[in-house]
Amino acid sequence: IISFSNANRGYDIGAFSSYPRENIKKFIPAGKKSSFVIAAKGGGKLNGNMPEFAAYSLGGPYSVRGFNISEVGTGDGFMMGSAEFRTPIPFIDRITTNTFFNNVRLAAFVDAGKVFSPTITDTLYDRPGYAISAGVGLRLFIPGLGPISFDYGIPLTDTKGVNRTGGFFTFGMGDMF
Repeated sequence: IISFSNANRGYDIGAFSSYPRENIKKFIPAGKKSSFVIAAKGGGKLNGNMPEFAAYSLGGPYSVRGFNISEVGTGDGFMMGSAEFRTPIPFIDRITTNTFFNNVRLAAFVDAGKVFSPTITDTLYDRPGYAISAGVGLRLFIPGLGPISFDYGIPLTDTKGVNRTGGFFTFGMGDMF
């Protein structure tokens, strides 16, 4: 399955937006219950000036995991990609008959992204503007609510102004892709 989606931001004039955003994702089955997900996102301003509060940002549970929200950077445009492998907890069906665990998946991921035309805030906080991270996580699907994700990502690139060693935990509701 390949799906495309468009999330317009900013001021809409009919079907036209000054700050478009596009997503593409592909789910590839891997065995009976596992899957591999490849996703790409991008966006940018088409015309005019973009106020800093409306700038695109990278970092956090819905973009480059392993970084806090906007910790990679903010700017007039961005591009990012993710690859994630999801699988049930191995041998859990042999340990328990509790059906709750049918909705739990382990995940391993790699994220990469870059911000274009960084804002003044990126300069002030010495944000890197690009990042690559890898990590692991849990996916819990709750019927009627949707997916919940718990991830631990480790930056693979220089974090510049961020004074931290190791990775970062993120929590998200809804699908990242």
